[in-house]
Amino acid sequence: MKKGKKIINYLSCHGLGFRTLKTALAISLILLVAYLFDYPDAYYICSVALLTIQITPKESLRLGAQRLVGTAIGGGLGTLMLYVSIYSNIHVYILAVFSLILGIFISNLIKMKGASAICALVIMLILIVPLDTKPYLYALKRTLETTIGIVVAVLINFSFKRKTKLEPYNTDKNDEKK
Repeated sequence: MKKGKKIINYLSCHGLGFRTLKTALAISLILLVAYLFDYPDAYYICSVALLTIQITPKESLRLGAQRLVGTAIGGGLGTLMLYVSIYSNIHVYILAVFSLILGIFISNLIKMKGASAICALVIMLILIVPLDTKPYLYALKRTLETTIGIVVAVLINFSFKRKTKLEPYNTDKNDEKK
């Protein structure tokens, strides 16, 4: 057990920390479920999970909540702008930039700066990625994918709380004991 703790401590102090392992676990879980259900768009869920995992569960929950709000704002704006594009012949890229600015403005207005990046991501997913179904179903799918990524990341972060703080690994001290 002592040797295992030394290995974990060494890896942690040299760039392979607990956050990295939690991120890998979240992505593995998403990819496994996507594989089992033959879901082709796991990338969208994975990208959001990557952005949501934080060092502490508390920070992950706080950011996750803000990202859920941003997802809702981005989903609503993206859906609205998708229909505006379809019925007005305004190019979707122009509407993407406009709704991006509007989404960031709304996020700042409600004092949730953590919501702005995910809001923009959802808008881009809805407006830039080609449609593969009816517009409202497509927007709902992208919004749900983002929500799932956030929820998985927060759940993984809460499932694996680090109980003790690891001390820096020092090879010099270990060499002196020999």
